[in-house]
Amino acid sequence: MKNYQIKAVKEQGEKEQFLNLPAMLYKKEQLMQDRKMEEAVLSGKHILVQGNLRFLPFLCISVSEEKESVAGRIAFNAV
Repeated sequence: MKNYQIKAVKEQGEKEQFLNLPAMLYKKEQLMQDRKMEEAVLSGKHILVQGNLRFLPFLCISVSEEKESVAGRIAFNAV
């Protein structure tokens, strides 16, 4: 039986998992992600998120008896 946990992205490894998920889900020709832009947004360096606007990333982790794996991701605006 699988359980799911929502986990705030805090460490570099978790950030990499967050950024890598779209490439794991979609074929290269279908991937619409702009990874560099996402990195800039999450780090607060993108022009659209200057000032008080900030995004907090979270991972949905699927937990089974044998292993953990990323099942989803979300980032929301924390003003």
